[in-house]
Amino acid sequence: VANFTDVASTFQGIVRALKEFGSSLKACGTTVWVRRGGPNYAEGLAVMRRACEEIGIPAHVYGPEAHLTSIVRDALGSSAGTA
Repeated sequence: VANFTDVASTFQGIVRALKEFGSSLKACGTTVWVRRGGPNYAEGLAVMRRACEEIGIPAHVYGPEAHLTSIVRDALGSSAGTA
């Protein structure tokens, strides 16, 4: 997936939503999975990680070094038997 948007800027909106709905997300057991690369990705990932920590939502945050298929496999494996 190719996308050249500013990751840090894009994640500011997502972080606002996480903070606004954090208590509801936490109550229903939401886990955040993020994998991004692109302009300012390190800053964006740090903002996302910090926001999830502050809210108390589990987060798995990866940069472009991680393969998307491995992350999906891990996410599916972590939810096995929880449906």
